[in-house]
Amino acid sequence: MVSSLQRRRDKPFFVLESSSENYSSYTWPCAIILANYIAKNLDLTGFKTLELGSGTGLVSMVAEKICGANVTLTDLPEKSWFDNIETSCRHNSILKYKIKPIVWAEQIQEKVSFIFASDTLYNPWFFDKFIYTLYSALSQNDQCYALVTIQDREYINHC
Repeated sequence: MVSSLQRRRDKPFFVLESSSENYSSYTWPCAIILANYIAKNLDLTGFKTLELGSGTGLVSMVAEKICGANVTLTDLPEKSWFDNIETSCRHNSILKYKIKPIVWAEQIQEKVSFIFASDTLYNPWFFDKFIYTLYSALSQNDQCYALVTIQDREYINHC
């Protein structure tokens, strides 16, 4: 799939998706919204960023390619996800990136300036674990900002 998000020179980003039932293999609308916001509003040159639940990696690729960030992409430890991210990063000439597996409730040790998460709250059973992981990442740096987008789902209103 080629996202509607355009690079500075009007070249589309290549994002590898699959038809599997894995949530990380689809570019969710919140990722496109967050990527557009980052591209239009942030200069991340020299900053380290962490994307929690990167999925197809669109948000981090935009942060690196358009905004100049050093990015770390995370998602569940599945080989197919690693392979898809590597392919997408290589195809888009993404150079300053790391890929790390993550399971919600893990403590983050890496010091970053920005944390991104798009549509990671799709399962109510993981909310507390996600918040713990997010908090641990924010705690590593007094000057850390989190940008989180979520789809308006009925069960989120009951939290």
